[in-house]
Amino acid sequence: MLLHLGGDWAASSRRIIAILDYNSVAGSRATKAVLQKAEKARLLECIDAGAGTRSLVLLDAGLGTRVVLSPISASALKGRLASDAMTIDFNDASPAEKPTADRKGR
Repeated sequence: MLLHLGGDWAASSRRIIAILDYNSVAGSRATKAVLQKAEKARLLECIDAGAGTRSLVLLDAGLGTRVVLSPISASALKGRLASDAMTIDFNDASPAEKPTADRKGR
């Protein structure tokens, strides 16, 4: 499933390591170190800086952890993950290909 992170960004739900509230973690030394390390490695992405950062999303990028600063709140992103309404699953079979079942599930 793809999760819209804001702007033109979407991420596979399989690659999401963590979704954090930016205001809760921004002041920590550990967060600042992670952001500096990601920036040096060119793995830091800031979506729509003018809108302000509301969440910090950590993604498995294969060779490292990509850090995405999103204008969408962490609670909204987590809610989208829990709801199929805001996600797209390209691995899902089309409705015509899905097996049908009667009322008893057969």
